[in-house]
Amino acid sequence: MAKTQDDVQAKPTVAESVSAFLHRFRKQIVIVSAVLVAGGIGAAVIMEIQSRRAEDALARAETVQEQYEHWLAADQDERGEIEPELFAELEAIRDRYSGTYGGLRAQYIEANMHYESERYEAAGMVFEQLAENYPNSHLAPRSLLYAAFAAEELDDPGRAERLFRRLVDSYGADVPEKPRALFGLARIYELGQRYQDAETAYSDLVERYSASPWSNMARNRLIALRAQDRI
Repeated sequence: MAKTQDDVQAKPTVAESVSAFLHRFRKQIVIVSAVLVAGGIGAAVIMEIQSRRAEDALARAETVQEQYEHWLAADQDERGEIEPELFAELEAIRDRYSGTYGGLRAQYIEANMHYESERYEAAGMVFEQLAENYPNSHLAPRSLLYAAFAAEELDDPGRAERLFRRLVDSYGADVPEKPRALFGLARIYELGQRYQDAETAYSDLVERYSASPWSNMARNRLIALRAQDRI
């Protein structure tokens, strides 16, 4: 059946339909719009707060870096005088600005202070915590490396092996600490008379990092092990 002229004229236009929809649901639209606006403002405020927090953390970390360098140059007596205040500031930055680069730097300085003072248990713990808290940071593999060194100083080869292995397995080939970790791992194997494991680690180091000075040392260890009929 063909439409009459009256039927065509009675059909609402798009503009009329939109107008009717807006009128019918005007309260809901106002509420949704208000929520969206508030959400946008809230997100902007949060981003601004986070930005300021990161800036504050970095400024405090730079100040404490200067204090740390002064501590490094000091004699033992002066270090003892400086340490309590410096450690208190490092702890405050670490706790208040966790997750920021400033917090990361504070934790790294704290770990280095323990290591420089030969407090290897504390150093290893803080280095390992840093790697846990900031696994994607450029300081994470270095922290694992020094945590392993601390374990070696404590004559704990099992812990050192675990930390070296974690570094080797968790990070890509371009990580600069990786050749040293492979050499450390191979040495632990060798000292534990696990000569086949040592050969594998030394060979991996030679093949993958031929330009590294640790590669030359690995070659020398392979020659020595073969001369001793260990492998």
